[in-house]
Amino acid sequence: LERLKNLLRDQTNRTLKSQAVNVMSQLRQTGFAQAARMVSEANIFDFASQIQVPTRVICGTHDQVTSAELNQRIADHIPGAELVTVENAGHWLFLEHSQQFNQHLKNFLN
Repeated sequence: LERLKNLLRDQTNRTLKSQAVNVMSQLRQTGFAQAARMVSEANIFDFASQIQVPTRVICGTHDQVTSAELNQRIADHIPGAELVTVENAGHWLFLEHSQQFNQHLKNFLN
């Protein structure tokens, strides 16, 4: 539950917290460790400019893991990338605002 503080904006919604705990309970230690190592050792800016496919960066306005400024920097380094922000959402905006997230994703894929 401690990690949820950085992942979710809405800490009062019990259903949302339950869903987040369910997602986190499915993480496996080896996979999580590998992902953490990748994030801590990789520098996205070393290869972002090489991305040659349409890209949309979607982030929440209250993301405490990757700030709005960092997401903007990422989008700026990817040629032609678009940054979309979702109001009142944290890092796990796909869970907090799933309909908005899915709509942004559908619009992008279409």
